Amino acid sequence: MKKKTKNIDLRYAKSRDFTQKDFMYLFNCPKCGFHAKAIAKIWVKGFEDEYIIQTQTIHPEKEKIVKNISDNKLSNDGEIIEELICGKCSGPGGLSPVPYEILELYGYDVKKTIPKKPKTSKLEIIKKFITKK
Repeated sequence: MKKKTKNIDLRYAKSRDFTQKDFMYLFNCPKCGFHAKAIAKIWVKGFEDEYIIQTQTIHPEKEKIVKNISDNKLSNDGEIIEELICGKCSGPGGLSPVPYEILELYGYDVKKTIPKKPKTSKLEIIKKFITKK
């Protein structure tokens, strides 16, 4: 007997539209759910024999950690394909957008992981282009 998959789409009216900055992409496995362990296989479309294998750790409170397992390099140009595999059950998975507000409700401190632009003054920008003699 097959397990029924749950509908996780929320179909309520929104008070505002979310932008790309309001989300964090986390690894989601259909079997295990959201977790940090993922394995990535990267190749160029049409050249599936040449690929790179990486382990990725994607956690809401930490920086994304990527470690190369294989020493292979991609020698051809073209469209790059990345396939994500679950690090726990070896099933296929993918990145799913999760709003920062939901992560905060679950107790994650995501304020430190939200990318912030460094503040630069006009004087600092001018100093970069002026060289002292």
